[in-house]
Amino acid sequence: MSDKPQSKTFTFKRVEVTVTPTNWKLIEWYLDPLFRFQTNDLKFYVEWARAAGEWTRINPDEPIVNECMFVDQDSYRCSTRNDIFYRVVVDDGIQEYNSKPESTLGILNQREWLLARDIIRKEYLRLLKYVGARGYLLKRRHYGPRCPTCIDHDVEEPVTSQCTSCFGTGYLGGYYNGLLYYLDLSGTTTSEDVKTPFGTVDNKQRTARCVAYPRIDSYDIWVDATRNKRHVLRKITTAVEMRGQPLVYVIEDMRELPASRIEYQIPLQQDVVPIGACTSSTASSCTPNNVTSNTGWRRGISAQDVW
Repeated sequence: MSDKPQSKTFTFKRVEVTVTPTNWKLIEWYLDPLFRFQTNDLKFYVEWARAAGEWTRINPDEPIVNECMFVDQDSYRCSTRNDIFYRVVVDDGIQEYNSKPESTLGILNQREWLLARDIIRKEYLRLLKYVGARGYLLKRRHYGPRCPTCIDHDVEEPVTSQCTSCFGTGYLGGYYNGLLYYLDLSGTTTSEDVKTPFGTVDNKQRTARCVAYPRIDSYDIWVDATRNKRHVLRKITTAVEMRGQPLVYVIEDMRELPASRIEYQIPLQQDVVPIGACTSSTASSCTPNNVTSNTGWRRGISAQDVW
């Protein structure tokens, strides 16, 4: 009898997102035939989110039955930042199962997809077992309700960087919920700048390596989980990519923020009503088009429970 451990069976084998010339999104999914549901009455829902943001269900009242694809005809659901993600949720009447998020950057063929998955798996293994520093990624909001406290309505820009409602971003909440995120802090350089009237300022600049999941942008924030030190990510390059899809990032410039900065007041978790958690007290905010969820981002690229 072989001592080789059995591979874990996941609900979804793969989810693919294709963008048509008319900017419609075709979402296709493939279930693992070895996965056993508790019933045979399967209903599928499609959700979308910006990178590390809240999930919004597109078809809450019209579940998909006996189909394995969905067409999102909302051509305005797009982004110049390439940060739109989709996922599929299957409900067997007893429990819901989420697929891993997939971006709208296109798809790879089977061989390329397997190769990319193995590259990311090895990168995760290196981070989790050996060199990774545990922390949280706070992705900066670039969309959503504008801050009612500090926005100048003539120029639509925040008038202060110390606002406790938007933390200087101009958008209510400022940042999405913290996402568990490991970095390989490969080196630190120090430079001293003389700035009148503050005297000598020691700017601690670090470089880091990380998995490109989710996409990160300049001025996102990384929080050291052990010391609560917060760093702003300033310059990001792609170290490994396949057919234009980034797999591994190198953060060439991340700067530690002074303890006096407003960014230290950003909560890692903000109040978001989870899908299916509507109560009488929250019923007014739980209409089908308003229900969101933050769950699912900690599920990895090649395995749902990698962390």
